Amino acid sequence: MVEDRPLLNLLAHLVLIVGVAVVAMPLWIAFVASTHGPNDFMSGVVPILPGPHLVENYSRMFSTGVSTSGMPPVGRMLLNSAIMALSISIGKIAISILSAFAIVYFRFPLGTLCFWIIFSTLLLPLEVRILPSYEVVQGLGLLNSYAGLSVPLIASATAAEASANARHSEVDVDARNLRVASSRRSAYPSNRMSSFAAK
Repeated sequence: MVEDRPLLNLLAHLVLIVGVAVVAMPLWIAFVASTHGPNDFMSGVVPILPGPHLVENYSRMFSTGVSTSGMPPVGRMLLNSAIMALSISIGKIAISILSAFAIVYFRFPLGTLCFWIIFSTLLLPLEVRILPSYEVVQGLGLLNSYAGLSVPLIASATAAEASANARHSEVDVDARNLRVASSRRSAYPSNRMSSFAAK
Protein backbone atom coordinates (compact mmCIF):
# COMPACT_ATOMS: atom_id res chain seq x y z
CA MET A 1 0.00 0.00 0.00
CA VAL A 2 1.36 3.42 -1.00
CA GLU A 3 0.95 6.05 1.67
CA ASP A 4 0.09 9.61 0.68
CA ARG A 5 2.55 11.97 2.39
CA PRO A 6 2.09 15.51 1.06
CA LEU A 7 4.98 16.98 3.06
CA LEU A 8 7.40 14.33 1.79
CA ASN A 9 6.21 14.89 -1.79
CA LEU A 10 6.65 18.65 -1.39
CA LEU A 11 10.17 18.18 -0.02
CA ALA A 12 11.10 15.86 -2.88
CA HIS A 13 9.83 18.35 -5.47
CA LEU A 14 11.72 21.20 -3.79
CA VAL A 15 14.95 19.20 -3.87
CA LEU A 16 14.42 18.42 -7.56
CA ILE A 17 13.69 22.07 -8.38
CA VAL A 18 16.83 23.23 -6.56
CA GLY A 19 18.89 20.62 -8.39
CA VAL A 20 17.55 21.73 -11.77
CA ALA A 21 18.26 25.38 -10.88
CA VAL A 22 21.86 24.57 -9.88
CA VAL A 23 22.46 22.67 -13.12
CA ALA A 24 20.69 25.21 -15.36
CA MET A 25 22.16 28.40 -13.83
CA PRO A 26 25.56 28.25 -15.63
CA LEU A 27 23.79 27.64 -18.94
CA TRP A 28 21.50 30.62 -18.33
CA ILE A 29 24.46 32.85 -17.39
CA ALA A 30 26.30 31.81 -20.57
CA PHE A 31 23.21 32.63 -22.65
CA VAL A 32 22.77 36.01 -20.92
CA ALA A 33 26.45 36.82 -21.45
CA SER A 34 26.09 36.11 -25.17
CA THR A 35 23.37 38.77 -25.45
CA HIS A 36 25.39 41.60 -23.90
CA GLY A 37 28.19 43.75 -25.24
CA PRO A 38 31.88 43.06 -24.57
CA ASN A 39 32.18 45.77 -21.90
CA ASP A 40 29.06 44.94 -19.85
CA PHE A 41 30.90 42.53 -17.56
CA MET A 42 33.86 44.79 -16.80
CA SER A 43 32.12 46.26 -13.75
CA GLY A 44 32.08 42.86 -12.02
CA VAL A 45 28.27 42.71 -11.86
CA VAL A 46 26.81 39.72 -13.69
CA PRO A 47 23.44 40.56 -15.25
CA ILE A 48 20.64 38.05 -14.89
CA LEU A 49 18.39 39.22 -17.73
CA PRO A 50 19.26 39.04 -21.47
CA GLY A 51 20.72 42.14 -23.08
CA PRO A 52 19.78 44.04 -26.25
CA HIS A 53 22.54 42.58 -28.49
CA LEU A 54 21.08 39.10 -29.04
CA VAL A 55 20.47 39.31 -32.80
CA GLU A 56 23.64 41.30 -33.45
CA ASN A 57 25.95 38.93 -31.55
CA TYR A 58 24.48 35.73 -32.93
CA SER A 59 24.40 36.96 -36.52
CA ARG A 60 28.05 38.01 -36.24
CA MET A 61 29.06 34.62 -34.79
CA PHE A 62 27.26 32.72 -37.56
CA SER A 63 28.44 34.88 -40.44
CA THR A 64 31.91 36.29 -39.70
CA GLY A 65 33.02 34.90 -36.34
CA VAL A 66 35.29 36.77 -33.94
CA SER A 67 38.15 38.12 -36.02
CA THR A 68 40.05 39.46 -32.99
CA SER A 69 40.42 35.99 -31.44
CA GLY A 70 40.76 34.13 -34.74
CA MET A 71 37.54 32.15 -34.23
CA PRO A 72 35.94 31.01 -37.51
CA PRO A 73 32.22 31.48 -38.15
CA VAL A 74 29.91 29.05 -36.39
CA GLY A 75 27.97 28.49 -39.62
CA ARG A 76 31.13 27.29 -41.36
CA MET A 77 31.94 24.95 -38.48
CA LEU A 78 28.42 23.50 -38.55
CA LEU A 79 28.71 22.95 -42.31
CA ASN A 80 32.08 21.20 -41.89
CA SER A 81 30.65 18.98 -39.15
CA ALA A 82 27.63 18.06 -41.28
CA ILE A 83 29.77 17.20 -44.33
CA MET A 84 32.14 15.09 -42.23
CA ALA A 85 29.35 13.28 -40.39
CA LEU A 86 27.46 12.44 -43.58
CA SER A 87 30.55 11.30 -45.51
CA ILE A 88 31.84 9.16 -42.62
CA SER A 89 28.42 7.61 -42.00
CA ILE A 90 27.72 6.80 -45.66
CA GLY A 91 31.25 5.49 -46.30
CA LYS A 92 31.32 3.38 -43.13
CA ILE A 93 27.91 1.85 -43.86
CA ALA A 94 28.89 1.01 -47.45
CA ILE A 95 32.20 -0.60 -46.47
CA SER A 96 30.60 -2.44 -43.55
CA ILE A 97 27.86 -3.90 -45.74
CA LEU A 98 30.32 -5.11 -48.39
CA SER A 99 32.84 -6.61 -45.98
CA ALA A 100 30.18 -8.20 -43.78
CA PHE A 101 28.58 -9.77 -46.84
CA ALA A 102 31.94 -11.16 -47.98
CA ILE A 103 32.85 -12.57 -44.56
CA VAL A 104 29.46 -14.16 -43.89
CA TYR A 105 28.34 -15.53 -47.26
CA PHE A 106 31.62 -16.44 -48.96
CA ARG A 107 33.55 -19.42 -47.61
CA PHE A 108 37.25 -18.86 -48.21
CA PRO A 109 40.42 -20.10 -46.50
CA LEU A 110 41.36 -18.28 -43.30
CA GLY A 111 38.03 -16.44 -43.32
CA THR A 112 37.64 -16.80 -39.55
CA LEU A 113 41.19 -15.51 -39.03
CA CYS A 114 40.45 -12.47 -41.21
CA PHE A 115 37.28 -11.87 -39.23
CA TRP A 116 39.14 -11.87 -35.89
CA ILE A 117 41.97 -9.70 -37.24
CA ILE A 118 39.44 -7.08 -38.33
CA PHE A 119 37.54 -7.44 -35.07
CA SER A 120 40.71 -7.02 -32.97
CA THR A 121 41.27 -3.54 -34.43
CA LEU A 122 38.37 -2.36 -32.27
CA LEU A 123 40.80 -2.61 -29.34
CA LEU A 124 42.87 0.24 -30.78
CA PRO A 125 41.51 3.64 -29.72
CA LEU A 126 41.56 6.60 -32.06
CA GLU A 127 44.39 8.25 -30.12
CA VAL A 128 46.76 5.41 -31.02
CA ARG A 129 46.08 5.91 -34.74
CA ILE A 130 46.44 9.70 -34.90
CA LEU A 131 50.08 9.88 -36.03
CA PRO A 132 49.92 6.97 -38.53
CA SER A 133 46.69 8.37 -39.96
CA TYR A 134 48.29 11.81 -40.32
CA GLU A 135 51.29 10.32 -42.14
CA VAL A 136 49.01 8.40 -44.52
CA VAL A 137 46.87 11.47 -45.23
CA GLN A 138 49.99 13.60 -45.77
CA GLY A 139 51.46 10.99 -48.13
CA LEU A 140 48.23 11.00 -50.17
CA GLY A 141 48.21 14.81 -50.34
CA LEU A 142 44.84 15.11 -48.59
CA LEU A 143 45.77 17.58 -45.86
CA ASN A 144 43.33 20.45 -45.27
CA SER A 145 40.50 18.70 -47.13
CA TYR A 146 37.27 16.92 -46.31
CA ALA A 147 38.67 13.64 -47.65
CA GLY A 148 41.65 13.88 -45.31
CA LEU A 149 39.31 14.26 -42.35
CA SER A 150 36.83 11.59 -43.39
CA VAL A 151 38.76 8.74 -45.04
CA PRO A 152 40.79 7.67 -41.94
CA LEU A 153 37.58 7.40 -39.91
CA ILE A 154 35.66 5.47 -42.56
CA ALA A 155 37.93 2.41 -42.35
CA SER A 156 36.98 0.77 -39.08
CA ALA A 157 36.01 -2.60 -37.67
CA THR A 158 32.31 -1.85 -37.58
CA ALA A 159 31.89 -4.40 -40.38
CA ALA A 160 33.24 -7.15 -38.15
CA GLU A 161 30.53 -6.49 -35.60
CA ALA A 162 27.87 -6.47 -38.31
CA SER A 163 29.21 -9.70 -39.81
CA ALA A 164 29.30 -11.32 -36.37
CA ASN A 165 25.63 -10.49 -35.87
CA ALA A 166 24.81 -11.75 -39.35
CA ARG A 167 26.81 -14.92 -38.77
CA HIS A 168 25.00 -15.64 -35.50
CA SER A 169 21.62 -15.04 -37.12
CA GLU A 170 22.59 -17.31 -40.03
CA VAL A 171 23.62 -20.06 -37.59
CA ASP A 172 20.32 -19.66 -35.74
CA VAL A 173 18.38 -19.92 -39.01
CA ASP A 174 20.36 -23.01 -40.09
CA ALA A 175 19.77 -24.67 -36.73
CA ARG A 176 16.08 -23.87 -36.88
CA ASN A 177 15.81 -25.28 -40.41
CA LEU A 178 17.68 -28.40 -39.33
CA ARG A 179 15.30 -28.94 -36.40
CA VAL A 180 12.25 -28.48 -38.66
CA ALA A 181 13.64 -30.87 -41.26
CA SER A 182 14.51 -33.52 -38.67
CA SER A 183 11.07 -33.25 -37.05
CA ARG A 184 9.41 -33.66 -40.43
CA ARG A 185 11.60 -36.69 -41.20
CA SER A 186 10.82 -38.28 -37.87
CA ALA A 187 7.10 -37.59 -38.21
CA TYR A 188 6.84 -38.93 -41.77
CA PRO A 189 7.41 -42.68 -41.07
CA SER A 190 5.00 -42.71 -38.11
CA ASN A 191 2.28 -41.14 -40.25
CA ARG A 192 2.99 -43.60 -43.01
CA MET A 193 2.89 -46.59 -40.59
CA SER A 194 -0.36 -45.35 -39.09
CA SER A 195 -1.91 -45.08 -42.57
CA PHE A 196 -0.78 -48.67 -43.37
CA ALA A 197 -2.22 -49.92 -40.05
CA ALA A 198 -5.52 -48.24 -40.82
CA LYS A 199 -5.70 -50.12 -44.11
